[in-house]
Amino acid sequence: MKNDSLVTTPASLQEVLDLITAIRPAARRADFPSITDLEEIFRSPGIGADARLWRDPSGLPAAYALVHFPYNNLNFEIREAWWTDELEDEILEWAQGRMRARYGEELAGNTLDGSCRAEDGRMTRFFERHGFV
Repeated sequence: MKNDSLVTTPASLQEVLDLITAIRPAARRADFPSITDLEEIFRSPGIGADARLWRDPSGLPAAYALVHFPYNNLNFEIREAWWTDELEDEILEWAQGRMRARYGEELAGNTLDGSCRAEDGRMTRFFERHGFV
């Protein structure tokens, strides 16, 4: 799903916030990063280069990802209908590229991190499949 773009404008940030509201269960809406967290994070200059929005063929947001520097945390959400191993792989490849861009030769001393709730089977599978655990 190569139909993606940086999250660099208020409109694209709003698309991310709307996506989270639409797909994240109510019980998880306060999980990091919450809507409020993202609004605060995106006040940081240049953060848009570290956030990506993937769109479905009709142009609607299907997924977003953020590498939150300096913590090196990967956060992402994907609409159920678009959740595939291929899109997971694409998100991880993009995140690794952000890490290389940020750290260059210092990359070996830095790791890409992530977390999820224990009961979140899809994210747990992602982290296990990609060697995070």
